[in-house]
Amino acid sequence: MMGVRVESKEIFFLFTLVSLLVIPYFHNQLIVGIFVNAVLFLSVSYFGLSRALLLGMFPSVVAYMSGLLCVAYGIPFIILGNSILCVVFFICRSLGTVSYLLAAIAKFLILFFVSSVVFSSVTLGVTMGALQLVTAIAGGWLASIINKKILF
Repeated sequence: MMGVRVESKEIFFLFTLVSLLVIPYFHNQLIVGIFVNAVLFLSVSYFGLSRALLLGMFPSVVAYMSGLLCVAYGIPFIILGNSILCVVFFICRSLGTVSYLLAAIAKFLILFFVSSVVFSSVTLGVTMGALQLVTAIAGGWLASIINKKILF
């Protein structure tokens, strides 16, 4: 089966635009998280680490501005989690589908640590971390399906 050929600049713009537009309209962390993580994985795959890191800064700011993220002081930590996801996936991408899982676990661990230690709340760490783990794994699954359908 043949995929669709798309120019990388066009698709990066589309990823950026859609990630900025999806968050305000879906006030559901599960849906938004899966989508954002899929976009981050795809960005690393097709545009490299630096563009993916740049893109990873937008979702938490937009989530805060749209009311999905309740506290502004969480923004840098979510950006850190997105960055860890991108870096680990970039480093491990030669491992295939395992790289998605490793990146998701790394994101979970950093957000669990931040929530538990920095904010002194193990409950917040488990809750926030578990949700991030689920959305990162599901986002990786979605990205792997999209990777098989699109050629760049």
